[in-house]
Amino acid sequence: MWWPACGLELARHWLGFFLDGIAVAAATEQATAQGLLDIRRNWQERTAHLRTDATARRLVDVLLGAPVQTVASAREALGLSAQAANTGIAALMELGILRETTGRRWGRSFRAHEVLAVLEGRAACTDA
Repeated sequence: MWWPACGLELARHWLGFFLDGIAVAAATEQATAQGLLDIRRNWQERTAHLRTDATARRLVDVLLGAPVQTVASAREALGLSAQAANTGIAALMELGILRETTGRRWGRSFRAHEVLAVLEGRAACTDA
């Protein structure tokens, strides 16, 4: 196919622009993945003193994919009783991994703030 000179230059420009966008997106996703791996490693260290079958340790992996949880969602994700889910959530709150966000006694929601910070493109904040 014959391209006029200006059309070929436009195609090169567009292709360069497109490839630059792919490179930026790949670098961003690589940084996000590395951030999540770093958080997981940190959480594993922070929960290492717990029993290997402890709900809190099992919930850590759930939080990487679903950083906002309720007792009901944690219970469903791990096939637990509400009491066991509550216990695991409480342990993760004590360790600073989860934060309660509603201020209520019932129907509470908990956020893994470090994961959300990485997903939002910010450095993970570990301050309480």
